[in-house]
Amino acid sequence: MPVSTAFAYKYPKKDASGNVTWESGTNRAYTTGGSSGYTVSDTWK
Repeated sequence: MPVSTAFAYKYPKKDASGNVTWESGTNRAYTTGGSSGYTVSDTWK
């Protein structure tokens, strides 16, 4: 992602049978920083 770029995302979870569930709630939002390295730390909703 380029620096200073806003984006939205959600996490999927796949169970042993192959079923995919998206996390609940609204999409997450993040804007990348002004440098070339950044880390997002969050947890499943």
